Amino acid sequence: MPGVTVAALADGGSGRAASLVQAIPGAVAMSPRALACAEELDIIVLAVPPQAQAPLVRLAADGRKTILCEKPLGTDASQAAELSALVSDRQVTAAVDFLYRYDPGIATLHELLAEGAVGRPLRFDVAWLTSGGARSDRQWSWRHGADGGIVADFGVHVLDYLEWLSGAQITALSGRVITRVPSRPYPGVGAARGHSGR
Repeated sequence: MPGVTVAALADGGSGRAASLVQAIPGAVAMSPRALACAEELDIIVLAVPPQAQAPLVRLAADGRKTILCEKPLGTDASQAAELSALVSDRQVTAAVDFLYRYDPGIATLHELLAEGAVGRPLRFDVAWLTSGGARSDRQWSWRHGADGGIVADFGVHVLDYLEWLSGAQITALSGRVITRVPSRPYPGVGAARGHSGR
């Protein structure tokens, strides 16, 4: 990306950062705390599961870093509100990576709605078909657990762009969950054991 230099990577202790920086000229591996405090860094991208975000957002905000956080923000609405209030209090720039606002079709629809070219919509229906989790041999991750699942992985995108398109705040939500793959291999355990979840 023009104008952006990857200067440092951190991990939660897996050692992946040290192996990945070898392919990035000039980049170094750091601990999350050192990364948040490093004065030479301008922006921190947090690409971690939702349950790992809160302490890292706190570190980055205390270090007065600009933060780009992968969705979903936090594990629930109260944690998301807490983290949002924290970055406001610290007066740091922060954003959540809702990339569908940049999809050409959705961006065009937003423009047409803003211009009044299609009238005032009364209803939005979204049908999103994906086979992203259909493979039963795919290892379990936060996307398959009760604190993740289809709503946290895909649904948050829909909620974001519906509010963006409509200019209205969503106040109620209902849904139905169908678990198609009841058990998955657990990382580091092997295919014989699984983990049930949504």
